Formats: sequence, structure tokens, C-alpha cells
Amino acid sequence: MKIIRQLILVLASLAVVSSCMEEEKLVATAIMTDKPSLEFGIEDTLAVALTVYADAPWTVECANWITVEPATGDAGETVVTVMAQPNMRDGLADRPRKESITFVGRDIYANATVSILQNGDK
Repeated sequence: MKIIRQLILVLASLAVVSSCMEEEKLVATAIMTDKPSLEFGIEDTLAVALTVYADAPWTVECANWITVEPATGDAGETVVTVMAQPNMRDGLADRPRKESITFVGRDIYANATVSILQNGDK
């Protein structure tokens, strides 16, 4: 009877400890893309395909004039489409602009960055 009571106490203690441990979030530790950069014309709104390779889930960070769909992905190979809004201001071509898309993993070493250049005037 004493052994059963001790066993129950140990199991209860383990249950408390394991329930208090924070669940580790699964996030990519390695991400790559098939292209290092993309270039768009001034009024070019056509989607460009980009392949993302990752070992776990990832998310996207980019400027508001760039659209990436889907903006999240899982482990494996994911084809995303990248689009840029027209680079126009007051009906005229604006200056060229350069930004990047970052596919975000667990830390900065897991991130993959793709440079985006959109042509302009000047």
C-alpha cells in the first residue's frame, strides 16, 4: 500500500511539472528560396513565383507595397506568389524603390531574405 501511495505521489508530481512547462513553438531553423532577388517594372503587377524551402513553419515580413501569398507556410517546399503595387505617384512614375521580403524562422540565422527592386523614374 505504501508503494502505491508513493507511486501516485510521483505521478502527480510529474503531471504538475509537465503541465507547468511551456510548450516550445515549432518554428523553422533553416529557410531557403530559389531566387535571391526579384525585379518589377513601374506598373508591373504580375505575380512572380518564388519557392520557399523550410524545415518547419515560417512567416513573411515585407513592405506594404509588396504582397506575398501565402504569407505563412509549413515544412517542406512552398510556392509563393509575389506581387508589387504600381510605383506611381500623381499619375507619374515615382523613384525606383528597393525593399526585401524576409521569410522568418526561429532566429535571424534561420531567416531567408529576397531583395525586391521596382523600377521607377529618376
